[in-house]
Amino acid sequence: MMRTLAYEWAEFGIRLNCVAPGTIKTEALGRYPIPPEDWVSSTATCWDAWAAWRIFLRQSSF
Repeated sequence: MMRTLAYEWAEFGIRLNCVAPGTIKTEALGRYPIPPEDWVSSTATCWDAWAAWRIFLRQSSF
């Protein structure tokens, strides 16, 4: 979806970026009936996602 939006909005000088860290390990993850280890190859913590955003924000110009 981001690629399509970026293509459509490029003519207006709008740039889009996306950070998609995948599955975030939170308390809610333990509520699923299937253990996350059975369907997720890797999980990230909230801090991992924040680190990705920090890198993105540092490199972006507003």
